Amino acid sequence: MNRKDFISRIIKLGVIPAFLLTRIKTGAAQNEETAESSATQQKFTGQWLVSLLNNMNNKLQEQDKVKLLEACGRDCARNGAVQMAQANKGNVQGLIDKLAEFLGKENAVLAGNKATIKYSKCYCPNLANFTGTMPGMYCNCSRGWVLEMFETAAQKPVKVELVSSIVRGADHCEFSIEI
Repeated sequence: MNRKDFISRIIKLGVIPAFLLTRIKTGAAQNEETAESSATQQKFTGQWLVSLLNNMNNKLQEQDKVKLLEACGRDCARNGAVQMAQANKGNVQGLIDKLAEFLGKENAVLAGNKATIKYSKCYCPNLANFTGTMPGMYCNCSRGWVLEMFETAAQKPVKVELVSSIVRGADHCEFSIEI
């Protein structure tokens, strides 16, 4: 029995769902195709984001652009990292300590009611392999992420200032948070 007949028979028996048939490939071919597809998708996503931001810039008021990107950042936090903040509700120092494990103690600091976090690289997965020029307003998304994280931990509104960002030409991203 050849491979095609074998796979056809086990699909008919319900052993492998039909949608998985498209995923069955040899290791090398699959890895090459996956890498190429991923790179193409990342390039497309980056170009699409630039187009979106340029259109927003031409059609929206400044405060609307900031609020929209901030909301995207909050959603990003809620879809992942916010569990770290939820585990530290009412304990901003606990959130800072968790961030320090990842960023380094010198890059996550709380002094009184002011916190500072710094990143040595942009952690946005949309920009991981992006090679073009992203409009600086995109960093309001990261500002929204920081807002969501610290408001969740503090259990009250906080103020977040984007001090610097790699996308805007700095050598690091820095946020100042007033609790």
